[in-house]
Amino acid sequence: VPYPIFWLRYSLFMVLYPTGITGEILQVLVAMGAHWKVANPLWYRMCLIILLLYVPGSPGMIGNMWGNRKRSFKKRNAGKEEPQGVVWPKTKSGDRSSMATNRGILAAAAAAGPGTVEAASKISEEKKWRFAYKKHVLDHVTQSLQSPDACLAMARAGLEAAQTSFRFLREGHPEMSMKDAMEKLDENIFDIAELKGEQGVYSKPELTLSYGAPMLGKPYYQFEEQRKNKISGTKLREQLDKWVEYGTLEPDVADALKTLQMKQGDWLDLSDMHFVLLGAASAMGPLTFLLSLGANVVAVARPGA
Repeated sequence: VPYPIFWLRYSLFMVLYPTGITGEILQVLVAMGAHWKVANPLWYRMCLIILLLYVPGSPGMIGNMWGNRKRSFKKRNAGKEEPQGVVWPKTKSGDRSSMATNRGILAAAAAAGPGTVEAASKISEEKKWRFAYKKHVLDHVTQSLQSPDACLAMARAGLEAAQTSFRFLREGHPEMSMKDAMEKLDENIFDIAELKGEQGVYSKPELTLSYGAPMLGKPYYQFEEQRKNKISGTKLREQLDKWVEYGTLEPDVADALKTLQMKQGDWLDLSDMHFVLLGAASAMGPLTFLLSLGANVVAVARPGA
């Protein structure tokens, strides 16, 4: 926002609020004419209450705007600190935009698929991207499903565009692309530790799901004490059928879980599988679940996460 407009936005209240409040009080006084004191005592008393409300209300409103002014000027004058690590690239206006970057990556991926340059042009030339991006994402998925080769080509092109588009900032180094950073800044990137569990893999692993709201139509927060309840075996199969009936779960998802349950003795032993988890400390991540099944996990997380 240009500074003159910014200044007016947070300074005009010093004139407008007192004049506005004075005008309102005068209007109330006019409306309290002696005639109304006799003709309509209730109206007269309401006007008195309104006038009394201005005593604490007026300083409160002005004080609130004064606090907003101080905070806004402080924030504007503080300047922006550049973040460290992977950041969004800057646009022509100087800000770091997620929308422009996402759009460019999607266009690069589309160009490598069956739609080629034509599909990429539709994405790049879309004038109402914020509201029309969904149809382009749907078309992108449709293109990628035409063949395995198309899917892989589009995925590789998208990843390549992401690596060259995203920027990397580190104190003492010039800004560079994420791809260049991975090649140049390869010393002491991670603190590495290896943890090996001593408990053996379950001899008979069983598929269980957490479910704490057994009644249809009841809000989940009413079952806070039951959220850690586990269901398995026949109860799990019955619940899967109920979820399908409710429309909560697609039938093929329920069928897949039932198949997994039937073969759980073999399929739930992940001791010979390796997984790489980015943001492994995320509360919604599968780290604990994978470890409970004996998986080998390469967990990548931020310090203090």
